[in-house]
Amino acid sequence: MSAMINALEKLEDHQTGLQEVTKASQKLHKVLNEADIRLLMENMSRTNGAEMDGKEVKKEEKLLIKQMEKSKRELEKERKKMDRELQKEKLQSERELKRLHSEVEREERRREKEEYEMQKQLKRQQEEAEKDQKRKEKEEAELKKQLARQKQASLMKRFLKKNKTTTSPHDNFLNKATASVSYSNMVERKSESVTIEMDSVLAQDVGVEAEDIWKSHLNSWRRIGNSIRSNRKVHWGTRQKPKTELVKELKLTTNRDPTFDDELVVEKLVDGCVDNNIDGRLSAMKVDRPLPNCQKQP
Repeated sequence: MSAMINALEKLEDHQTGLQEVTKASQKLHKVLNEADIRLLMENMSRTNGAEMDGKEVKKEEKLLIKQMEKSKRELEKERKKMDRELQKEKLQSERELKRLHSEVEREERRREKEEYEMQKQLKRQQEEAEKDQKRKEKEEAELKKQLARQKQASLMKRFLKKNKTTTSPHDNFLNKATASVSYSNMVERKSESVTIEMDSVLAQDVGVEAEDIWKSHLNSWRRIGNSIRSNRKVHWGTRQKPKTELVKELKLTTNRDPTFDDELVVEKLVDGCVDNNIDGRLSAMKVDRPLPNCQKQP
């Protein structure tokens, strides 16, 4: 039977397949009768149908597997595409976030710069205001000082104008003191000239001894002592005029505005309150005249 099937299969492909079919048919008639052959063919048909069904199932399974693999590949491709989209969106979100962060930092730096400039401007304005205030205070102080000086000058002018016609004893005393000081200077110059003459005499070496000079000096002091003892009004260390109390000096006022502290109390002088002891203020300045005996000693 197998030989018959093989011969039938070869019949489609080869021209010699007919002979093989005939040979196989003869062999089959020798082994089986017609009924057995029919039964055998039915069984073989069933078997071939089952085989064909198995092949179809296998083919369908293969097709299903291919479809599943294709779906899997498509799903994988779709998943990769989605991953790429997600990655792209993520990168875009990161870039957007970075851009927003940069803008926030730039805005913060701009705000800090504006605050710094504003503080700097406020500080400069404050310094200028302080300078203007100090300048105004200085100008006001200078103006007050100038007004004080003008007031003081006007008061002194009034005082001098009022006392211009009257002669004060103080002026006479100043004239006397000036004359006394001039006389003292003249005596000092005269003493210096006498000393120079003595030095010139000693330098000539005319036989003057030091002992003779010493004796002459002692004799002159004795004569001075005798003249003092003979005159009871004259004594060693006695002043020619007694010491008088000095007039209190003019003081600055303390109960006025501080800017007028340099004003003198001259209102009293303008009103006529002149101290009568002004002659005694410079009485201690008078220079005592040396005795004539002390000037003409050799």
